[in-house]
Amino acid sequence: MDYILFYLKLMLKSINDNGRLIFKNTIPYTPDMLSTITHTNIDVVRIAVNTFTNLGLMEKLDDGALFMSEVSKMLGTETDYAQKKREYRQKQNLLSDKTRTKKDNVLQEIDTELEIEKESPYSPPSLNGGNVWLNCIEQSEYKFTAEQIKAIQAWAKYKADKHESISLQQIELTLKQLNDLVITKQNIVYLIENSISRGYKGIMEPTNHSMNVTQAPKLKYLGTDYIIPETPQQKRELCNYLERCYLLKGVDPRTCNPLTEEQITLIRKHLKRRKSLGLTQYDYIFQHEVLTGVCLLEQVIDK
Repeated sequence: MDYILFYLKLMLKSINDNGRLIFKNTIPYTPDMLSTITHTNIDVVRIAVNTFTNLGLMEKLDDGALFMSEVSKMLGTETDYAQKKREYRQKQNLLSDKTRTKKDNVLQEIDTELEIEKESPYSPPSLNGGNVWLNCIEQSEYKFTAEQIKAIQAWAKYKADKHESISLQQIELTLKQLNDLVITKQNIVYLIENSISRGYKGIMEPTNHSMNVTQAPKLKYLGTDYIIPETPQQKRELCNYLERCYLLKGVDPRTCNPLTEEQITLIRKHLKRRKSLGLTQYDYIFQHEVLTGVCLLEQVIDK
């Protein structure tokens, strides 16, 4: 039953990417990442991936990404990638090893590179430079502080690094949004920094419209995302942060330093304990750290 549920979750996850399991169109999902996003045991994930690959339900692409072969059947249509894969195989069958020349191979490589270029979902960045944002601030006569301007420049760089094309009108609208938030006493530095750290496409809205600089969530430890949660949303955000630290990055969420061997052993004991309790990794962390306020690395388990 676990394998069936895991397979269905992968199918749903890959629909928007034409059957590929890839994070932000650049980073292939690893077994640990798949375990986290589907709340599935890592051992089940590893066995399932090998089994699905052997059965032809899944393929591993040249860039390391996994491809769900049956997505097109589930959608009732053929995905772009599946179509190109089929057409490519048909061409391969027409060219035997004896008749293929060196020139054929070169042309095929050029065609492949052109196809990849055409498939790119992003246009080259145009107006994402920090100077464009600063010029718009000056022309609109916005009275941002030096700290706020620094955060805005960080947001401009963040969008440029993601290779996102942005128009002058979009920049002006974003700056107007930020200026309106400043007028209502919102902490835009906090909002921008958290939007970048969470990989948001746009700047996050305040969770509480009356929240100003003094009402921003208090930090519990040195980790900038380790806050003292007060709302249900902040509790979920903290739990997601803790899960990433323990299971993906292997760092101490309080300091962002790599886990020691002793801490790794302790986390493994917690994961073993959560299995006996029948909880997902997310639910275990939520119940035993977010709700208790005590870091898992401070909760010693004898066995």
